[in-house]
Amino acid sequence: MTQPTQPTSDLRSLIAGILAEARALLHTELQLAQRELSDSAARAGSGLVLFGLAAVVALVGLNALAVATVLGVAALGLAYHLSDSHILVDFLPHIPCELSAVLDGL
Repeated sequence: MTQPTQPTSDLRSLIAGILAEARALLHTELQLAQRELSDSAARAGSGLVLFGLAAVVALVGLNALAVATVLGVAALGLAYHLSDSHILVDFLPHIPCELSAVLDGL
């Protein structure tokens, strides 16, 4: 009868090698994911800053458009109390005196 070889030691070393390689692979993948997330976060942060800046510029532009509309209606001699945005005229501190007199007469 032949002596059985010792497959348990080979099997143990094989499993230990597989586990060591799996740990190394997992560690490498986690480092790669962390690096990708930090790059994505940096790009997302700069995108959010640019989006906020665009929103501020859009709000300033809309306010200027509203003021121009109110002043245009007032300059045409139309009754500015009929427009929805007549409240803006009352809060404009830098209206020239002539325009202010015209608006008060309406």
